[in-house]
Amino acid sequence: MSCVRWVRFKQVVLYIEDRLPGVARLMTYAQLITLTNGPAPSDFYRFLRSDVCTAVVLDWAVARGVVQRDEENPANHAATLKRAESIFRDHYRRMRSFSQRAFLSKFPTPATVALADLRKVFIDNPHLKEQALFNSGSGGKHFSLSELHVAGKLTGDLQGWQSNNTELQLPSIKSPLARLGKVSSLFRAALSARLRQMKDAHVAFIKDAFCRLPLAQRQDIEDNTLELFALQLPAPTSRTKTAKPNAEATPFAIIALLRGSVPRVYEIFTRRAAVTLRRDIDLALLTPSSANAKAKSLPFDAEAYRHGTLPIGNATCEALLTRLDIEGAPLAPQTHSDVPDTFASNKVNAIASTAVRHLFEAYESKALQEALIAPALEDVHTNQEKWLKFYATLSPPQT
Repeated sequence: MSCVRWVRFKQVVLYIEDRLPGVARLMTYAQLITLTNGPAPSDFYRFLRSDVCTAVVLDWAVARGVVQRDEENPANHAATLKRAESIFRDHYRRMRSFSQRAFLSKFPTPATVALADLRKVFIDNPHLKEQALFNSGSGGKHFSLSELHVAGKLTGDLQGWQSNNTELQLPSIKSPLARLGKVSSLFRAALSARLRQMKDAHVAFIKDAFCRLPLAQRQDIEDNTLELFALQLPAPTSRTKTAKPNAEATPFAIIALLRGSVPRVYEIFTRRAAVTLRRDIDLALLTPSSANAKAKSLPFDAEAYRHGTLPIGNATCEALLTRLDIEGAPLAPQTHSDVPDTFASNKVNAIASTAVRHLFEAYESKALQEALIAPALEDVHTNQEKWLKFYATLSPPQT
């Protein structure tokens, strides 16, 4: 009931039953949930303003702890309903905006940044991606202006380069080249901005996942003491001076322990924006590893974290356990409520922010350094694939 998807599902069912009574009962869940994402009939949005549909939104707002029903003052019902609709609409738009900006819009790469920079200078030139340029050292291969820009070759006077396209003559474009930016610097700025959007989106999605937990669990989050742990695989025992840092040894899991009358252990699957209660975990296992300690067998699926896949039952891994500082600690106390506003919870925000920070710390610094290195001209295409693969590593898995 506290899930946006549940609201859309319920509204679709109500609409079908209103127009074709009994039909929704003959449809499968998969068929109905598909309709929540597809194009809607023109009168569907008018139907959403009906009392039966707005009641669903009010149920959502009450379950989320953002609105309280005033049963003793029925005259306030219209105002409460209006507030619930406004909060739901704003939240729905905000979550869609997070998804669109962070993961659905085209990712910036050196190639896209170079092309955009060229189009600012050569506004009406249709040949920026045409592979028409060559020189004596290109081995018969032809390259485009965009590719040369990615590789940092559009500096100087393009001496030695020729064009096989009569409409793309180099003497006519040499002068405006001075107005072009440096692709590596432009790309690093675009990459940094996009990573910030991705982190913000992941934090919001994880917070939303906590909102979908049962009420008793959400209350315990606010009332109990929070501890956070990270799992990581042991680093290789031998390492040469020239060896690269072991990417596999970076923290790959965030475990939240809530100590109280009913201790609870949650796994935070950052890429999937999933929060899983682990009733089977022996709390004695959640003891931080000492210095120089050997990895111990722990009941967590390392591959699920690494690849964004669903965890396998009874999976184990050899890993070390590290206690984490809580993001933003000490956390400001919040007003107690029978139904907590979990999305606005300081503890939930700390868990989500810590989980996202650890995911990105494993990749972000190195990526920002590599963004400043222009690829060789013959490696421009593989460079594009490399960056798309990098984004996929930090994005929700494709379903």
